[in-house]
Amino acid sequence: MKFKFAHIADIHIGSYQGKVEVGGLNSRFLDFVKTFHESIGRAISDSVDFCIIAGDIFKSKTPTPEEVNEFAKGIMSLMKAKIPTVVVLGNHDLFLADNRTHSIGVLQTLLQNEENFIISREPEVVRLKTKSGEVQVQTMPYPIRSVLKLEKNEDVAKYVEDKTNELYSSLDKKIPSIYVGHFTLSDAKVGDEKRYVDQFSEPVINIGIFRGKKYAYVAMGHIHKFQELMKDPIVVYAGSNNRVDFNEASEKKGFVMVTVEDGETKYEFIKVQARKFSDLKYNLEKEEDPTAIVLGDIESKSGEIKDSIVRIEVILSEESYIKYNSSAVAQKLGELSYWIHGSCIPVVRKKNLSRESLGFSESMDELQALKHFASVNNIKNEDTFMKYGESIIKESMVSED
Repeated sequence: MKFKFAHIADIHIGSYQGKVEVGGLNSRFLDFVKTFHESIGRAISDSVDFCIIAGDIFKSKTPTPEEVNEFAKGIMSLMKAKIPTVVVLGNHDLFLADNRTHSIGVLQTLLQNEENFIISREPEVVRLKTKSGEVQVQTMPYPIRSVLKLEKNEDVAKYVEDKTNELYSSLDKKIPSIYVGHFTLSDAKVGDEKRYVDQFSEPVINIGIFRGKKYAYVAMGHIHKFQELMKDPIVVYAGSNNRVDFNEASEKKGFVMVTVEDGETKYEFIKVQARKFSDLKYNLEKEEDPTAIVLGDIESKSGEIKDSIVRIEVILSEESYIKYNSSAVAQKLGELSYWIHGSCIPVVRKKNLSRESLGFSESMDELQALKHFASVNNIKNEDTFMKYGESIIKESMVSED
């Protein structure tokens, strides 16, 4: 049996920091919509047998009507092309209480009679009737501790392992099986993401749960960096479908196209046209003409910067700051880039001044030094300042005795 499917994950449709486009829509929302439809379009044009979406459809658990509408357009395109689709819910899709619906509950209600569209909220095994034959899909949505009524991350990890083993034992070994999960595996590399497992008290599942199991492919979501973690069976994180922030600036974005033929699995990462992120950093504390250096570098990188989201950091000294024209830099970046993230105002590092440069000397006692400090800093009510200062100095001397 030969079949082909698309593995898409972490779409994160939503509004991020960006500009407002004509019509009032967030520019970054449009970026995420574009790459999502690009991925769906490629799956349809390649005539895949089915499509897997491994969680985190939206940025927020409460998406706007525009966000739901764009996701629905993609799903309806798949349905029109008669491509069965399984959506396994992620942490961005599920609420912390089990009596609330999920972020695409409305689609589940509207398409409840559509057997080609399956939303998996609980671990289960679903059978897909594709044009190339029947395929089993074993699912593991994001395990929420409060919903599972478990106290520790270790308990959640054991739940995932036990449930995975239980459902695997129920599979028909004569039919190809795909595993789809949305959680963190122990060998996963988060890359440039500033999201640490411990910080969010998140369960980490030992990748050993897949060893010895004859899955044709394990499709993972949740970690935003595309990566292969295991070869037998093949375990792959598709990564996020677009760049969420500057922590992912250097990562390629897209989805995975998987082909299984006679028990052999091959996959290919398909890049999408995700908007570039350009991070410009300069330390110009000792430069005589910092503006010229920055403008020259921006000009030399015009091809890289064009239509990208730019973040700039310029470090100056108090002396070089006077010579720097941040308005000229902002104007130049505005002409070339799609949007400037943050401010163009430079960071000023103040000079570390010595005691001597401030007029202090080793011969001064505590009161003399305090009086000099008050004089240099133009302290108002100097008499009162000295009175309290003298009292503190005397108390400290008594305590030392």
